[in-house]
Amino acid sequence: MNNCSYTKDVERWFDGAAIDSDVESHVADCAACAEHLQFLKLTREAIGAVDVRQVIGDAQLPSFLAGIEEGVHTPRKRYTGLWAMASAVAAALIVTVSTMTILSPGPEPVGAQTVVEEYSTEIDGATAESFYTGEEETPTVWVNVPDGDMW
Repeated sequence: MNNCSYTKDVERWFDGAAIDSDVESHVADCAACAEHLQFLKLTREAIGAVDVRQVIGDAQLPSFLAGIEEGVHTPRKRYTGLWAMASAVAAALIVTVSTMTILSPGPEPVGAQTVVEEYSTEIDGATAESFYTGEEETPTVWVNVPDGDMW
């Protein structure tokens, strides 16, 4: 930060607003003011390097606006048709698989007839008997124990 009291005078001298030999001799002796003067020179060069904005005259305005309108109304190359088609196919596939899953009858019932071929017990004095119950004739095995309990 430049704390020299001549800073504003150096800026006016650099811009040509003040012609003072005292400021010129001060810049030669003061390192802070010499650095500030160098900064001002670099800033002016950088500003000069920036492109100048083009001014559009009244005669050029209709063609300028026509170019903008053409750019706005020209359809851009889009690939939305491809994505829309892919989305529709994916949705149709999901609906089809879901419908088939919901409406399918499920697994076939087991068609084998269960038959009890042999039964026995290791409980002393107990007897076992087998019979079929219900419409589907489910096989049932009863174990009778001597105390009157059933297993």
